[in-house]
Amino acid sequence: MTAATATKGRERQEKILRAIFEVAGGTTRVCAYEDIVVQAWKMWPEEFGLRGYVHEHPDSSDLHKPLYGPLKREGLVRSSNKKFGLTDRGLAAVERLRSGSERRLAERGRLERDEKAEILRLADRPAVRMLPKPDELLDTDLYDFYGVTVRTKPAEFAGRLKTVDAAIDAAVQARDPSIELEKVAMVVATRDALKERYAGLISERCAAAKHKNRS
Repeated sequence: MTAATATKGRERQEKILRAIFEVAGGTTRVCAYEDIVVQAWKMWPEEFGLRGYVHEHPDSSDLHKPLYGPLKREGLVRSSNKKFGLTDRGLAAVERLRSGSERRLAERGRLERDEKAEILRLADRPAVRMLPKPDELLDTDLYDFYGVTVRTKPAEFAGRLKTVDAAIDAAVQARDPSIELEKVAMVVATRDALKERYAGLISERCAAAKHKNRS
C-alpha cells in the first residue's frame, strides 16, 4: 500500500465517521446502515456515489469494509444488528475533525474527555485497586479491565484494546493534574501485567479480527 492510498483510506474513514455523526445527531446512538450510506453519499457524492451515477445513487460497497474493519478495530465505531454508532472515542475524533483542531490536549497537559472517563473507569477496576501479583491475575480480570466479554466479537475486542491503551498512553504523556498520578501508575502497572500474562489470548483474538476482515 502506498502512502497516497493509505491517506485516501484514512480520509474516507473520517468522512464515514462524520456521516454517522450527522445521522446520530452528534451522539453515540446506533443508526441504520442504510441511513449512513445515504448520508455519506449526500455529503460526498463523488466519493460515495455509484460509478457512472454518482449524483443519482449511493454505493454501499465503499462503506462496508471500513465500518466492519479498521473503524471497529480502531475502537471508533460499534455495531449491533446491522446498525452502527460512534463510540466515545469516535465521537471525540469527529469533534476534533469538525473543530479543525489537530493539536492533542495531551500535549497541553490535559486529557480528552473520553480518555479521562476511560482512565477513571480503569482506576476503579478490582484488579487495579488491589494490584495483585501478575500470576494471580485471571482472564476475567483482563476482560473486566478492557470492558469486554468472552462473547465480544474479534473486531470490537481489538477496538477496545486500542481505545483503552490509547487512553492510558495519553494519560502517561499528559500528566493531567485532575487525575492522581498514583492512579495512572496503578492503571499502567495493571495493564502491563495483564498484557504480559495473557499475550497469547490477546494475540489470538486480534488475529481473528484481521482474518475475518480479509475473508
